[in-house]
Amino acid sequence: MSGDGPHRLSFEGLATFADVFLDDVVVLRSDTMFRARRVDVELRGSHRLSIRFGSIAEGVAGRK
Repeated sequence: MSGDGPHRLSFEGLATFADVFLDDVVVLRSDTMFRARRVDVELRGSHRLSIRFGSIAEGVAGRK
């Protein structure tokens, strides 16, 4: 992705456990797929947007 200045990233229903990275920096962590998420970022030229989806089994293992 590329751009200059402030931008808003919008996500509608990411899988349960997800981390969103912009240039290897976590900009958003999600632990529910039932909530829309938005994050404001500052862009300067070209950037890499990545999303890592985590295992549901590992994510809920520590919850009771």
